Amino acid sequence: MKRFYFLLLFSVFAVFTAFSQQTDTQTKISKAKKAECTKAPVSSSNLKNSEVTMPDDFPQFIDTGNPEQDNATFAEAKRRWIEANPEKYKALNPKMEVTPEELLEKQRKEQNK
Repeated sequence: MKRFYFLLLFSVFAVFTAFSQQTDTQTKISKAKKAECTKAPVSSSNLKNSEVTMPDDFPQFIDTGNPEQDNATFAEAKRRWIEANPEKYKALNPKMEVTPEELLEKQRKEQNK
């Protein structure tokens, strides 16, 4: 009888342990994927399948292996390009209701937070 209870408790413990590890691993992976997706900048290289044709002088995202620095560098280059080329920027999305100046102001406010 003791053997039966031991096997029963061991089985329950094994099941709970297996499921808790799987859920924890899945949570870590999904959080990591979500972080990557939200930090990925938009560049001409990842718009290949869209209908938007990026101008030749639009900044290119360069992956050096340091995501924070790469994103900051690209964001700054993009901001400078938008300031220098507001008409080209507006032509990228003719349905855009926000003007390039308003977008730049919004980005500056977000950077200052």
